[in-house]
Amino acid sequence: MGLPLSLFSLLCAGDDDPDYRLQLLDEYLSAFEAPSTPPASAVATQPLIQSPRKVVEPFPASESEAAVGAPSHMVMVNWLLNEEPLTAVDELALNVLDHLLMGTTTAPLYKAMLDSGLGAALMGSGLSDELKQARAPVAVESAGGERLGVEARGRGVVWVLWRRGAAVRRGGLSGVAIAHGVRRVGNM
Repeated sequence: MGLPLSLFSLLCAGDDDPDYRLQLLDEYLSAFEAPSTPPASAVATQPLIQSPRKVVEPFPASESEAAVGAPSHMVMVNWLLNEEPLTAVDELALNVLDHLLMGTTTAPLYKAMLDSGLGAALMGSGLSDELKQARAPVAVESAGGERLGVEARGRGVVWVLWRRGAAVRRGGLSGVAIAHGVRRVGNM
């Protein structure tokens, strides 16, 4: 087939014959050749940082998105979680914890962010572990006519997450919730 499977994903859906599906994939993928030697590129490990870092970048917006009164910015807070590769047990534990804290609209951190009024919606939030290093982003899209600027909103996101996270840590998570999280992640 040529290309290493780590470079792409294929999604097949429907009730067609699996052998026919494999024949179609083979016809398409046979056109690709694997290089005789792997490319000499590598993604360097990003070291964990001990203090917050701020990056402000513009993002593209359509005319309607840039209209007066439309949401004007988003704030994303990221935590880099590892320097060394995660073990299978650590990865599973992080996925269960992510589901328990951010995986549903009633999950404690997700609900706290929605209830905070810091943004109109959460987007791109929760564990992201498909790359070399796992990260935990929380992003809020602002509502038009904010009372807070980007700086204050960013500090507010961190404050809400720390405050609610500390409350969850003190109170713990119920055994029922943990069992449900394990089942849910196991079924993904």
